[in-house]
Amino acid sequence: MTFIKSIIIKYLCTMRYMFMLLLINGFTLIGQTTSGVYGDLSIAVNDSNIYGIYASGVGGGERTCEIYFQGVLRDGKTYKIKCYSPYDLKDKDFQYEGIFSVEKDAVKLKFDSKPLGCQDFITYDKIEKRYVLNEFFDKKEIWKAIYVIVPMNSTLQESTLPKSKILKKLKRGDIVYCTGIKNGWIACVIKKNGKQYKGYIKKQDVNL
Repeated sequence: MTFIKSIIIKYLCTMRYMFMLLLINGFTLIGQTTSGVYGDLSIAVNDSNIYGIYASGVGGGERTCEIYFQGVLRDGKTYKIKCYSPYDLKDKDFQYEGIFSVEKDAVKLKFDSKPLGCQDFITYDKIEKRYVLNEFFDKKEIWKAIYVIVPMNSTLQESTLPKSKILKKLKRGDIVYCTGIKNGWIACVIKKNGKQYKGYIKKQDVNL
């Protein structure tokens, strides 16, 4: 019995060690930038590319500040990003550059200048946001990219088959959380009014 008991104790200790190791490795992966939600910041990481949407200032059900960005890895922990208005990607007044960086315990979004129309930045005279991982990391996602609807109108369909059921009507500026691309279609998630919808959008309808 003593021998069996000692084996059980060693097994439990080993499992506890492995569990702790998984936690540490999971945090390390987050530190290397993981697709997901960080407070009011959502990002998608795919190899050396990063996509993101910063959306804050909820008032009356509306966002008062939305910034869409794309970037490329400049070194092991820093992405050089270009920022746009999701409602008009060609609006030069809303185009500027910035940096998305990964620290040991946080991720940071920093702009070269104050984002136009974003009161949360203007009020506090800040051009950066820092998200401490153990406070702001909400959920890991499998997003491969984040895109924006370009035409005035689009639809999220249940499948890629002809006459497929329309799950949601979309408009210019809506955010598309891409999980895969195949045969001219984007498998994605759309967030609307606190709900999530999974379906397919035509590839031609986003800023790909």
